[in-house]
Amino acid sequence: MMTARRCQVADPREPFVGRGVELELLGAELDLARAGNSRLVWIEAPAGMGKTTLVRRFLNDAETPVVLWAAAEETQVTQDWRVLDRLLAGVPGEMRSPAERLRARLSPDARPAVVRTELVEVLRGLEGAPTVVVLDDAACIDRASAETLRIAFRQLESDPLLVVATARPGADSDWEHLIATDDRARRVPLSGLSAEDVRRLAAAKGKPIEPLAARRVQRHTAGNPLYACALIEELDQAILARGRGPLPAPRSLTLAVGRRLSACSPPAQALVQAVAVLGSPASLDSARLLAGLEDPWPALEEAATKGLLVEVAGSSYAEVAFVRPLAAVAVYHQLSRGCRSHLHAQAMALSAGEARLRHQVEAARSVHSQAEAVAGQLEAQADQEMANGAPRPAALHMDQAASLTSAGWLRSRRLLRAAEALLASGDVAAAAARWQEVEPGSGPRESLLAGQLTFLGGRASAAEQCLETAWGQSRQIGEPALAARAASTRAIVAVTRGHADVAAYWATKVEPAPGGGGAQYGLAACLGW
Repeated sequence: MMTARRCQVADPREPFVGRGVELELLGAELDLARAGNSRLVWIEAPAGMGKTTLVRRFLNDAETPVVLWAAAEETQVTQDWRVLDRLLAGVPGEMRSPAERLRARLSPDARPAVVRTELVEVLRGLEGAPTVVVLDDAACIDRASAETLRIAFRQLESDPLLVVATARPGADSDWEHLIATDDRARRVPLSGLSAEDVRRLAAAKGKPIEPLAARRVQRHTAGNPLYACALIEELDQAILARGRGPLPAPRSLTLAVGRRLSACSPPAQALVQAVAVLGSPASLDSARLLAGLEDPWPALEEAATKGLLVEVAGSSYAEVAFVRPLAAVAVYHQLSRGCRSHLHAQAMALSAGEARLRHQVEAARSVHSQAEAVAGQLEAQADQEMANGAPRPAALHMDQAASLTSAGWLRSRRLLRAAEALLASGDVAAAAARWQEVEPGSGPRESLLAGQLTFLGGRASAAEQCLETAWGQSRQIGEPALAARAASTRAIVAVTRGHADVAAYWATKVEPAPGGGGAQYGLAACLGW
């Protein structure tokens, strides 16, 4: 018998963050296999989510497994026995000779029953340590190898064997049947990284980013490590943290999507572009109208064949979506600004509510007169929402208004008010980012927001000066509501510093506005309530 050995499969320089739950689960499955209960772990996630990296890290940290690893390739899926040959090539020790004899039998004329029998004998001969068989990208395993491996797993019921397979969602029916019917099999869906994990990943790659930038990247990529790393490498920190609008897709994905789109017919291209503008998923009927197609089904079938679009299953009406969410971003940004504006203008008639407003905003970007008119409407809407106690939509609409406004005092005013709404909604990081875009000013609103953000950033002494300045300025220009907010926030700062007398003094400076509010509103704005 061969003795157990430790197999180094992970590059220690390869950044790795998170995945604690998955690593613990894999460790528990390995313990079961070590005790003589063969196990199958099916790790499922879209491309780039870190399936292979997770398995490498697990094996690098595991105790003395014997590892047989085979990576399947889509281009070789029709080559019988290809994956099994790769597995057998890694068999070490005393079982190497039997494995090589079996490899010599792997021909198109090989008898599957004989191959299965000899494979089971080889795997049972590795009883010196738990054997880990890794099937990387299992959906691309050739049919002969896949069938043999499935049957061998069923036969090796009480053996120290752990099979770890990685795959994208949508395994073929035979694998699905095995996973569903064998209680030794376990499916592990791999989700995206958290914003904090994205920030740690960026730091590990030597590209530290701010928490707001990490959150923006995480939302844009759904926590996909591959895409997140690509964007962090490609984009400037300032764009990640303080930019507005959707981030671009990584260059590698943009090029791949562009090649697939170029290979489509004009109707299919038009349908794909329409879905990108409408937003994925989109009503197929709306996409058809926007693309100018009478019958969308041939175009949809072609786009699906190219791996771009897919019909959404289970919806009450026909919906279509991008196979990869970031592919929508790639297609969208490949459209010229004029083409985007034209399509958004047409899409307004096909939408309602916030969707229609988004199309109106994007359609106005190319025409200055329209942009300012829409910005004015958005600002008025945001003012009404703030008055109604709805700071979150107010922040969105004021931010949209600022994005349509040319540089100058008006844009700064709208950015300032967007920051105020963001702070009132509790998003301190986003409020600070918008504040950094505001052109320097010395009015009471600027002083008040600076004091609030400085206080929340942990600099109480500097905040006190800003807040006292804001209170004095507000009194001079006759703005009692602003003065009340400044005074109440100043009182809160004093309380947090243990200055009871100072807090009481500033509390007396709070003059309730008509209809109530006063100190209570200042407290809510300060703490982001």
